[in-house]
Amino acid sequence: EDLITEALLNHPSMAISDREAAVEKEKIRAAVTAFIPNLIGYANRVDTSDSHQIFTNYWLGGINTAITLFDGFANINYYKAAKELHKASLLRRDQATITLMIQVIRASDQVQIAKDKVILAEQIERTNSMHLSEVQKQYKQGLIQTSDMLTMTAEAQSADVQNIQAIFQYVPD
Repeated sequence: EDLITEALLNHPSMAISDREAAVEKEKIRAAVTAFIPNLIGYANRVDTSDSHQIFTNYWLGGINTAITLFDGFANINYYKAAKELHKASLLRRDQATITLMIQVIRASDQVQIAKDKVILAEQIERTNSMHLSEVQKQYKQGLIQTSDMLTMTAEAQSADVQNIQAIFQYVPD
């Protein structure tokens, strides 16, 4: 569980997936703003030399609004598309999470298998070593033939090689 948590927090693909989901969420917000009317404020100072005016200087100001009526269907479609893209990005993020979790579990299982292979290879090596010493004693006494002695020596060396290979695949702490 700790390995999975660490992988989810530190793996670059998770950061990329999270960022993509955030971008798609911002696209939804941008689509929503298409429905908001545009407000335009203005102010203007007017100076006149007309002597019939009561005030020769005055300010004009106001607010204009505009709603895009004919872009309504495009805005709705853009909003729907943004929502679907956001859902798709969340789905991709979930898939990346599950994929990463599976990769961590597989790697953990492979490490455990390598540990088990080392233990098994060491046990086989010890067993073959003891059996080889028994066969060597019997050979010195003349109880077994040279071919049996050579076969047992080859098996013991094969167990040594398997032990070295297992240790190479997993170096214990």
